[in-house]
Amino acid sequence: MNIVMNVFNWLIAAGPTVLLPVIITIIGMIFGLRIDKAFKSGLTLGIGFAGIKLILDFMTTNVGPAAKAMVERTGAHLTALD
Repeated sequence: MNIVMNVFNWLIAAGPTVLLPVIITIIGMIFGLRIDKAFKSGLTLGIGFAGIKLILDFMTTNVGPAAKAMVERTGAHLTALD
């Protein structure tokens, strides 16, 4: 029982980038996909999810300071960030 709990704790600690492909692979196998197709689908989704997360992190870290610098330079008041 302790081994099962350790596996679940590791999966949860790994984050959504690891957990989502595992879940999609399991769901694919439940719906009757072969293991190779289910794994490929889970892996593809995981790569796409990691790419979207990478782009969003890049945008938030670079656009935020640029918007703040623009506000300080122009004196504009940005009440919301679109």
